[in-house]
Amino acid sequence: MPAGGPSDSGQVVMAVANAIAMDARVRKTATSVRRLGYRVTLLWADETGKGVTEGDLDGVRTIGLPVPYLLRRRAVARDARRVRPRSGWLNPGYRDHADRQTHAAALAARQARLDSDVVPLALRWARSVHWLRSKLLAAAIVCRRRWYGRWRQRRPWQKELAEVADLDGIFVPWMVDLKPDVLHLHDIHLLSAGIHAKRRLGRRGEAPKLIYDAHEYVRGMAGPDSYRDVAFTALEKDLVKEADAVITVSQPIAESLVRDLGLTAEPVVVMNTPWRDSGWGGAGDGAAPDVRTAVGLASDVPLAVYCGVLHLNRNLKRLVEAVALVDGLHLALVCVPNAHYPVALALAERAKALGIGPRVHLVEPVPPNEVVPFLAGASLGVHPMALGLPNHEMALPNKLFDYVWAGLPVAVSRVKAMAEFVAEAGIGHTFDPEDPASIASAIQRVLDNREQLAAAAAAPELKDRLAWEAQAGRLANLYAQLAPLGRPPEGQP
Repeated sequence: MPAGGPSDSGQVVMAVANAIAMDARVRKTATSVRRLGYRVTLLWADETGKGVTEGDLDGVRTIGLPVPYLLRRRAVARDARRVRPRSGWLNPGYRDHADRQTHAAALAARQARLDSDVVPLALRWARSVHWLRSKLLAAAIVCRRRWYGRWRQRRPWQKELAEVADLDGIFVPWMVDLKPDVLHLHDIHLLSAGIHAKRRLGRRGEAPKLIYDAHEYVRGMAGPDSYRDVAFTALEKDLVKEADAVITVSQPIAESLVRDLGLTAEPVVVMNTPWRDSGWGGAGDGAAPDVRTAVGLASDVPLAVYCGVLHLNRNLKRLVEAVALVDGLHLALVCVPNAHYPVALALAERAKALGIGPRVHLVEPVPPNEVVPFLAGASLGVHPMALGLPNHEMALPNKLFDYVWAGLPVAVSRVKAMAEFVAEAGIGHTFDPEDPASIASAIQRVLDNREQLAAAAAAPELKDRLAWEAQAGRLANLYAQLAPLGRPPEGQP
């Protein structure tokens, strides 16, 4: 496609490194662009798939690509070997904890088989050697980890993020073969694949426009491995300059990306809100019960609902502990990925230990088009997101808007952007997510003023201002600038 010229085919390839069944933002974006008149193909990563899976999403061609992450597995195994102390004459200590435990078991057996209380010199000597080798192992582990940390600090992101290479190897050929006019990349993991596909097509004179859709503030995330966090930040900074446009999910994140990445234009803000009418493109088929019916509660029983990923930084353990402090309150956890996930089961065990097992309900997730009507049966929505992480402080999570669309007042963490939104809209109260008493107090205040807060959440003007239709309009403007169609969008003369 010539630079700046109209797109005759309007071929858009979107790509995301996860399954799409429960990814409402990706699904909404794909169908909204298709409704503008573009032909959209959505590539997604299928970690458990054995072969390519094709489907249709409201006229969008979907292709699930199996990604076994072989390079990531090999890298994890190599790193596990690197962090272990060296064995042999250079390390007279034990090879690892398993080696130490085996020798400890052998010493215990020798001790048990003594026919008297007198410990032979040989056994006393063996125990002394065991103590020394254990100490040497502990020291070697500390030294090795220090070396390993310094080594990883110098390792480039291309080596640190082996899964990016996995995704490149599988996604780039598909992106190239589909010859898109626009490559729309959802989140950081496929930015490398998109850039390489764009470069290859560019050498043929067919370079597509590339959109980087940043769902998270990468620099402000704090995962379990700080080295990987740094690597993703470096990846983003290295490659984002080749994007023709950047999209993100909130105004504070957009401003931070301009500052951090040296962008010449501010990203387009497309918030992750529902359609104007509840649910995914509508109110669902009405066949599924709401959450209150699903857990079997009468209409007068107070019911809080959390709907989302069961992640450690969501402070869900503190939320369960807060339930014990509010008389008669029940909590429904709509569990992503599922209600038998280990974190979900651990939360259920915590509830039992507190004596409130029957008041905490694990609920399987529902399809995106049923989320809003499903939530509507609760008394309030809760979001206990952790404080202090820049990504959290600037986020307006989609579940917040799902609660609003369901007509629910909310009790949420005092993270900056979300707290400001809740206060401005007058739809709930905030709390310290690390303090169960604070969570319980906010929930009680919402229950005490539920009628007034629910009326604010149901205000039509709030939905008019924030609804996905308004966000889709921003997408339309961006696409019209990057790759204008040679024909009008669907439904227009």
